[in-house]
Amino acid sequence: MSNRLIRDGLLKSEKVASLPIEGRWLFLTMLLSADDIGLFEATPFNLAKDSDIKPGVVVHLMQMIADADLVRFYEVGGKRYGYIPKFRQ
Repeated sequence: MSNRLIRDGLLKSEKVASLPIEGRWLFLTMLLSADDIGLFEATPFNLAKDSDIKPGVVVHLMQMIADADLVRFYEVGGKRYGYIPKFRQ
């Protein structure tokens, strides 16, 4: 896993602030899990394991994060992935 620099703009983001605290933590987990272009494996099991949030809650939070357009999810070969559109900003 790569080292990441999390900018303080994350704290000022209205989209992030609109999420419940567990959603913010899950989004941070996604940021830290992403590769250099903002792609990451987005299976609820792995995100739940990495974030220490219950899998059933993770599924709901993933939808909230997608609705805020912080992450876009897609599937390839039956496996779910995520893309963070503003990853490099």
